[in-house]
Amino acid sequence: MRLHTKFLLAAISLFVLTMAFMLYFSIRLQSAIVGRVLSDMNALTQTVRFSSQRLATINNADRDTLERFIQDATKNRKVGEVLVVNSSQHVIASSNPKKVGTNKKVLDHETIVKEDIGTTDSVPFHKHYSVSVPIIRDGATIGMVQTTISLHDYNHFLEEAIQKAMIATAVLFLILLVLSILVMRHLGKPLDRLVEAAGHVADGQLDVELPPIGRDEVGRLTAAFNDMAKRLRDQRLMEDHLSEIERRAILAETASVISHEIRNPLNMINLTADYLASSFTDAIVPDRQEAFRNHIADLKTQVRQLNHMAQEFVEAGRPVKPKRELVPLADLLQRTEALIRLQFSNKKIGLVYKCDEDIVLNVDNAQFGLVLLNLLLNASNAMPEGGSVEIVAEVENGFSTIRVSDTGSGIRKDIIEKIFEPYVTGREGGTGLGLALVRRIVEAHGGTISAANSETGAVFTIRIPQE
Repeated sequence: MRLHTKFLLAAISLFVLTMAFMLYFSIRLQSAIVGRVLSDMNALTQTVRFSSQRLATINNADRDTLERFIQDATKNRKVGEVLVVNSSQHVIASSNPKKVGTNKKVLDHETIVKEDIGTTDSVPFHKHYSVSVPIIRDGATIGMVQTTISLHDYNHFLEEAIQKAMIATAVLFLILLVLSILVMRHLGKPLDRLVEAAGHVADGQLDVELPPIGRDEVGRLTAAFNDMAKRLRDQRLMEDHLSEIERRAILAETASVISHEIRNPLNMINLTADYLASSFTDAIVPDRQEAFRNHIADLKTQVRQLNHMAQEFVEAGRPVKPKRELVPLADLLQRTEALIRLQFSNKKIGLVYKCDEDIVLNVDNAQFGLVLLNLLLNASNAMPEGGSVEIVAEVENGFSTIRVSDTGSGIRKDIIEKIFEPYVTGREGGTGLGLALVRRIVEAHGGTISAANSETGAVFTIRIPQE
């Protein structure tokens, strides 16, 4: 359904509701008016009929008969005072004994109904009316019955009806206003969601997708927005892929330069250090030989460090092609611990790992060992004053999850989002290639790796699918 059709239907519905409400109110008002008019007409008719027929059929009415007539007449709750006047124009009977014997003009053949102005009725919103009915027998007027009757005050009734109409109109307006607001909110909610989603996309959050809501203009706009967001996501993935290819090309070229320009001189320096240690140690005075050996050892240590950095460059530039095999995770952890044990011992770093014996990974043994080794070296560099490292491994929802946490200083907030990118490092003298290589190896195995800070230090989480 198109949007303008929805608005048209909403307007028609509100119009129909308004007309129905006004019709209902009008019917109720007419019913009340007709009811009051019929009630008053019935009371008036009964009074006239009772007065004209009852006494006209009584011959030689005595006082007792007249008293019973008056009692019967006043049984009607709307009847107030009743007077019976004879042909001599004297009141011969009355519901008010004080008026018996007073004079009252007798009518001819007319029945007169008039309002008693200035008389207060005991019933609220009613007026007194005097009904004078001549008593006619054999064509001659022989007397008159005057009855005071209480009827509705129609002026007040009309004022009350106008007030109710104003209140009903105000209530109807409020109802229509509330319904209009609800309708506009219902029709405008998809647009609000669309505006909010567009803001997320403008902020770079391209994973926004709105649920389909129909085939109207808003529905088509939502579908177009989802298609736009999908294309932007695809474009970002393509850009990321091209950037990754470019980074790898740069790494490969850098690795080639390092391999040819740095490693050969390093090997020469290392051989020269060995030659100096073997040929000239004995020629040095005994008390200086220990210092000489220490200098040679320091030199070889620095050469090994430079060789390790060169190797990282080389490994980062190579394509990762895992040679998978089933490897018990406990064995892999034990081998990695053996490689790092001496360094951890010198720095007073404790290593604890909790791993089920039955966890088996389908990975490249050497590559995944390099992953764990790099993570442990990274933890060691983060704790120069000592600390502890904990490795926890478990199976969750078809994935082997390995968490490596340390008690170091954690990862700086300005680099935590890009810690796995090449050349991004949080320590002085780091190449920024170790964690980049770790991510490449993990992703080559179909897994994921993430980094976060905990209350005690950094936490790296690896998820490898169980196969």
